[in-house]
Amino acid sequence: MKNSPVAHPALGSISSLFRIDIRTLALFRVLISAIVLIDLGIRFGDLQTMYSDQGVIPVELIKNHFSFTWRWSVFWIDGSIYFQATLFVLTALFVIALLIGFYTRIATIGSWILLTSLYNRVPYAVSGADTLLIILFFWAMFLPLGCCWSVDAWRKPTKSTEKTLLSGATGAILIQVFLLYFCTGCYKAIYHSQPGMLLQNTLEWADYNRPVGDWLLSFPTLLKMFSWSSIGFELLAPWLLFSPWKTSKVRLWTLFGLVALHIGIELTLSVALFSYVAAAGFSLFLPSAFWDARCWEPLRSFFI
Repeated sequence: MKNSPVAHPALGSISSLFRIDIRTLALFRVLISAIVLIDLGIRFGDLQTMYSDQGVIPVELIKNHFSFTWRWSVFWIDGSIYFQATLFVLTALFVIALLIGFYTRIATIGSWILLTSLYNRVPYAVSGADTLLIILFFWAMFLPLGCCWSVDAWRKPTKSTEKTLLSGATGAILIQVFLLYFCTGCYKAIYHSQPGMLLQNTLEWADYNRPVGDWLLSFPTLLKMFSWSSIGFELLAPWLLFSPWKTSKVRLWTLFGLVALHIGIELTLSVALFSYVAAAGFSLFLPSAFWDARCWEPLRSFFI
């Protein structure tokens, strides 16, 4: 009698690196939804100036400029302020549905379509945070974001005891976050003529400085140390997130370092919503050990 084939332990270990806890997915869903709602609120303040035909960028101007490209937008249908405001409200409704996990898959797809359209309406006002957000939403369409802590989960409870998920989408979105930091680190290290002067040169530009950034200009040696350490960490951190050795512990410490990195960025420079979008992205690496830790028991018992 032939023995049944047994999966190689190494393959199981590697596949576990691409699993995402369903509670982590729920946190990610809430984070990206909250960020988009904040972004919509900010943009709505410029509704007439930036998005209506009465503003600086009429719809026809954008359509003609991008007529021979792949760009598209439902915001191009009509440039009236009432139509644009209606689409803003519709986008907010889809995002709120995603926030609470109501018809989550439809809400995610609708949010991606409308957000892509919104950013293509005024492409000159799109930042790195917007681009990253659209990419995360794209992969999120293939993830079961509503399987935990959602209206969908409450309406249709599942009997499955599986706490983690593995699919092509989980691997893709984790690799996307890996590439975000690793490619950024490579770009800074290779293409900047003096990597050690990166932070000082950025602060000397002064367009996006915060008070702490202006103060740090008086300490060039410290800025040089910060430049090299941030580049080194951006190159190392992505690999640590996929460490097969003590994965949960290494990930938690690495995530702590990424939070510290972005706090440092926020203290010195104004980068709009980028740090918050990045935080939503790397939150996907939160392991099950984080949610199962005993320190959460009092909080869990309070809500349950």
